[in-house]
Amino acid sequence: MNRKTKIVTASCLLGGSIILLAAVIYLVFVFPKTIAVWADQGQQLSAAEMLMVKLTNLSRDFALPILGLLVLLIVALPVWLAEAMLPRWKAIIIAGETVVALVLSWKWGLAFRFWPIQMLGGGDESEVAIIRRVMPHHLVNPENVHPAHGADLPMAWLIQETAVRMAIIWVLWAIAVAAVIIIGRRSGNKRFDAPSQ
Repeated sequence: MNRKTKIVTASCLLGGSIILLAAVIYLVFVFPKTIAVWADQGQQLSAAEMLMVKLTNLSRDFALPILGLLVLLIVALPVWLAEAMLPRWKAIIIAGETVVALVLSWKWGLAFRFWPIQMLGGGDESEVAIIRRVMPHHLVNPENVHPAHGADLPMAWLIQETAVRMAIIWVLWAIAVAAVIIIGRRSGNKRFDAPSQ
């Protein structure tokens, strides 16, 4: 596969993965609220709306593997794109940065993935007190979290805390990738612009 084909393929796959990720997030997190409103109103659904409801149920059943695969693609494809567009040493450094970001995402960003916060209640302790006791070092203040109607505070806090942690990791990853590209470009220009002896 030549360089131009790699760039076009990686760009198309990356764009498609981002669109699919947005669609799955919409179907799993946003559209169910619309379905609940329709059910409350007793609205008769058209064939297209029934298809959307079935897609939502399917997306909910397989949300974790689908989201995991799409995030992996969205992270891996820029590395492949960088490998096609940049010198090999830059691509290797970017791949290393990506592996570090993935490990940090798993160990720190998704630290609560198996945390049964709803089952940690006890006695007269408030939900905020439970969060503070179980997770004393947090980025989102549980007192500032206002869950949506019908949602519980621990789950709303858990989602916001995870989102903030993941945002920090991936913003730092983007800065590190940009630094490799910019520093590499500057060092390459100095090397080629130096007067010959």
